[in-house]
Amino acid sequence: LLFGALISAVDPVATLSIMGSPELNCDPLLYSLVFGESVLNDAVAIVLFHTFRKFYETRQQFGGVTIPIAVSLSLSLSLSLSL
Repeated sequence: LLFGALISAVDPVATLSIMGSPELNCDPLLYSLVFGESVLNDAVAIVLFHTFRKFYETRQQFGGVTIPIAVSLSLSLSLSLSL
């Protein structure tokens, strides 16, 4: 799960560099939307990685009781990272 969280965010650097070139004359709104989606993907990957790492370090198993705990931990971590 840790490895999956690390590689889950696809980095659109090539897409953004092509869209940002003056020859293409891309719509600025489209560029901003792709950039924002990229930032959101990175943030989700960070939150997932920290959540899975915490469960790995404590040697807990995912089950019926720990899934709500993991969801609440993810939400609290994502809120703390956004501040």
